[in-house]
Amino acid sequence: MSAGPATSAVFPGLSAEGFTPHPLHQDQSLWSNTNCYLDVWVELLHGMGRRPEPLFAAAVAAETQVEQFEFLKVDHRDLEEVHGLRVGEYDVWKPLLEHVLTQMAAGNLMIIEADAHWLPDTRGISYGTEHTKTSIVPLRVDPQQRHLVYLHNEGLHELRGQDFDFVLGEQRSQGIVPAPYVELVRLDRLGAANDDDARAHTVRLLRHHALRATAHNPVAELMDVVRSHFDWLAEAGMDGYHALCFETTRQLGVVSMLAAEAVRFSAVEEIQGAAEAYVTVSKESKALQFQLARVARGRKSASLETTMATISEQWALAAATLREWAGP
Repeated sequence: MSAGPATSAVFPGLSAEGFTPHPLHQDQSLWSNTNCYLDVWVELLHGMGRRPEPLFAAAVAAETQVEQFEFLKVDHRDLEEVHGLRVGEYDVWKPLLEHVLTQMAAGNLMIIEADAHWLPDTRGISYGTEHTKTSIVPLRVDPQQRHLVYLHNEGLHELRGQDFDFVLGEQRSQGIVPAPYVELVRLDRLGAANDDDARAHTVRLLRHHALRATAHNPVAELMDVVRSHFDWLAEAGMDGYHALCFETTRQLGVVSMLAAEAVRFSAVEEIQGAAEAYVTVSKESKALQFQLARVARGRKSASLETTMATISEQWALAAATLREWAGP
């Protein structure tokens, strides 16, 4: 293995200082972070001058998974059809750093599982204090200088020294992800970026995902899940509150925000009412979190049931609008 630096062919010379994140990751966004996996795809596509909105169409088919809402990921089939990017699991059978350098030299990228404890961009949350798994995309690696430029959450970041050792280097196997989940992103069939084509793909995928969505209201089901945890929440306190909200209200808020983005980008006039309904769901999901915080502190919230009813009704309205438009 060469010990010299490797640079991604997609982002030559890109620096953390000059990076402007996608609007979804700026202050005007309802949820400045989606989830670690979606976030890296949003910024990766954005950095490549490509629209992520077609991939948000899958959000309209999100479901409640018994006790939590779906943790939305990029549909790999949609990704290949829209952008020509092929993604698949990659088996780590050599040192991870060697795999990353080899694939970069071939013009490919990798999404790797890392410990946020060693990611400086999580300062104040996990960096140096908490071990938690997340996803990053290495874009530029210099093994000699122990320097990494990477995508994570809402932007482009860099790390050095000991952090490098525990993310990609010799100390990585001693952390909480000794056998990381890795995906290979192949760029050899990358198509030309075109907003008109992206919009056409968004319309097609909205129709596809609207027709495969469940016939019942998954958000009404989720509200029942939240209700069933009221007593538990009062006992679990704020630690339980953060866990419950992350798996329920936050995922719903993010999914509905992304669904709204896809519908808006489609520019199909007859379904724009669905976008408005999804925005309401997203905003009210955030309001619900504040109300649940009162429950976690042993207090009551008079508007709790009203908020939950609004969320359920607005999701149903959006789903019905899309289903009618998409056809039988």
